[in-house]
Amino acid sequence: MIIKKLNWHECLISLSTCIRDALILLEKNASGIVIVVDDKDQFVGTVTDGDIRREMLKGSSLDTQISDVVNK
Repeated sequence: MIIKKLNWHECLISLSTCIRDALILLEKNASGIVIVVDDKDQFVGTVTDGDIRREMLKGSSLDTQISDVVNK
């Protein structure tokens, strides 16, 4: 059995990223989580697919910035 190690750099997104792009990254890296960083690449928080689902149920669109969803 081969287990691929997750490169956490592939899970980084900026605060200005939209929910649509975050979902694409979540699907691509299959980790179930993305790491949100600011303009200086400093850790801000995390976002999971569940966080996005809850935000969408509140009425947000796919164009909403991830800054509205991030768990700080």
